[in-house]
Amino acid sequence: MKNHSLIAVAMMAHAIAAQAQDPERNLERAPGRVTLGSGFEFANGDYGSSLGDTEDWYVPLSLGYASGNWRVKVTVPYVRNTGPGNVISGGGDTRVVVDEDRGDCTRASVGGTIVDDSRGRGRGRGRGGDDDDDELESDDDSGSTSSSNSGSGSGGSDDCSVTTTTSVITTPITRNIIRTTESGLGDVVASALYSFDPFVPAMPYIDVGAKIKFPTANEDKGLGTGAYDYTLNVDLYKPLGAFALLGGVGYTFKGDIEPDGNLSSGLKLDNVLSAYIGAEYQVTDQWLAGVSGDYREAASPFAVNGKEVSAYVTWRLNRQWSITGSGGTGFSNASPDMFAGLSLVYGFDAPF
Repeated sequence: MKNHSLIAVAMMAHAIAAQAQDPERNLERAPGRVTLGSGFEFANGDYGSSLGDTEDWYVPLSLGYASGNWRVKVTVPYVRNTGPGNVISGGGDTRVVVDEDRGDCTRASVGGTIVDDSRGRGRGRGRGGDDDDDELESDDDSGSTSSSNSGSGSGGSDDCSVTTTTSVITTPITRNIIRTTESGLGDVVASALYSFDPFVPAMPYIDVGAKIKFPTANEDKGLGTGAYDYTLNVDLYKPLGAFALLGGVGYTFKGDIEPDGNLSSGLKLDNVLSAYIGAEYQVTDQWLAGVSGDYREAASPFAVNGKEVSAYVTWRLNRQWSITGSGGTGFSNASPDMFAGLSLVYGFDAPF
């Protein structure tokens, strides 16, 4: 049986690039090994939106079990998002922009005014939420301006809108954007993975996995899309002495945001191809450091593809405990401006 201590840590890089959603990968995946993981992830960015930044916290609690070359895991997260309400931000690669002032789907000229589709998040409340801790932001260009609400859009198309609320405004534009804070249970994720030993010495280790995202998050609060997602992924790891190269690809079948009466006409989401490549260095028996670059196609027609780079450091205290710190930044409008996280993992032999 090969030593999994390096490969188990190495395959973290893809998750780190997506804000470290697999923290228990720090520990060995020996047969009969159980791991408990938790921590936090913070990210901030506008994700290509013209309405301002969204801040999100992702706090996962995971349980994993290894049997032979198989590994199964369940992650139950708590999420907290603060923003203008147009980004579904459940952590990692689950972010979906559901409102962007771009193209004929969102804006049309009517008699010298502009009809601006204020669709809000998923099945959500648009920009008119009334949470006690809402923050009102005014983006006021000089000049006499006014804004008012009307009942339905005059130029938007139903296949691109998420709600039917519109605002008629004159130029120069004044925007009153309400920032809301929502929190609660996120989408539960279950995954299974099989690890292949190299078929010949020159080949890398290969992990083939699948995961299901269950729609347990409240889509009315913008904490999830309210749909199942299914992902297939392949990860590669090649040790070269103290160094190692790693990479992988994944494909996610995204569920659509379904219509909800007069609140939402729904949004068709695109399937997502993702890929990453990275390298790491085993500093000592207890310390390991790595970097990773991540690419991810956009799921929403209102966003562009994501490009991010991240770095991580793992400290193996002993066979039971592991701590990983990570951070990074994005290089496209769809990526966070910055993200950082810390994970703590405890592993033990199963009593059965």
